[in-house]
Amino acid sequence: MSKIAVIGSIDILLVFKRFGFKVYLLEEKENLEEKVNLAIKENNQVIFIQEELLKDKEDLFKIYEGRVYPLLMPLPIYKDLGITEKILSWSSLKAIGKEF
Repeated sequence: MSKIAVIGSIDILLVFKRFGFKVYLLEEKENLEEKVNLAIKENNQVIFIQEELLKDKEDLFKIYEGRVYPLLMPLPIYKDLGITEKILSWSSLKAIGKEF
């Protein structure tokens, strides 16, 4: 069983489910943090989150700072919102002391 999960909208989740990933649909009124916690509770070690869902939620990544698991990763799908670059830059600075 895969320990990789994807949180997103229905239109992207079907593709990931087909490849064996555990998928979590996030509907408009649902809470992203609750879905992340559910994915963690179900022993997923890597959790990809659709970038569009991360608007004003970048602090979610700081909660898990310094932990090996779970690894939260933004997943850009439709357009570049700059969130992925911001989070990866912040993560690389923490990990190796340099931005890339």
